[in-house]
Amino acid sequence: MKKFIRQNSFWFLMIVLFFGAQFFVKRDLVSGAPPLIQAFTVTGAPFELKQLEGEPALLYFWASWCGICDAMDEGIESLSADYAVITVAMQSGGREEVITHLQEKGLSFPVIADASGEISKSYGLHAVPAFFVLTPSGEIAFSGMGYTTSWGLRLRLWLVEKGFL
Repeated sequence: MKKFIRQNSFWFLMIVLFFGAQFFVKRDLVSGAPPLIQAFTVTGAPFELKQLEGEPALLYFWASWCGICDAMDEGIESLSADYAVITVAMQSGGREEVITHLQEKGLSFPVIADASGEISKSYGLHAVPAFFVLTPSGEIAFSGMGYTTSWGLRLRLWLVEKGFL
């Protein structure tokens, strides 16, 4: 038994550290009913969060200066073709700066510019990337911070779509 504990203590410690870090990072994120968003996308379209109700949706927070967010861009672009997605560019400048960034990267997903960071703060965010998967009734089913694969997001959206949550 002692040999088993000695051999596996490293992995046990890694698991405890991983889940402890996840808990610490997510401690301030909102849950349940999300704060309302009423804004204009960078293309000038009016947006209200309740527009996403009726289907699973992804609310994704990112920044133009965030390297990890850059690594997620392609996956978010792909998801936006299959699911309702709205993204919020946190402290990435105003409308023009965000549009320039999207054009440089060849991205077309819908974006709200949150130059002051007020929308992000209302969700308890201190860092990006971050995401919230919403149920068809508009409740938060999943949330997370840091890099997440597009398949991980797709799985969460599928679980909500199929009614597992």
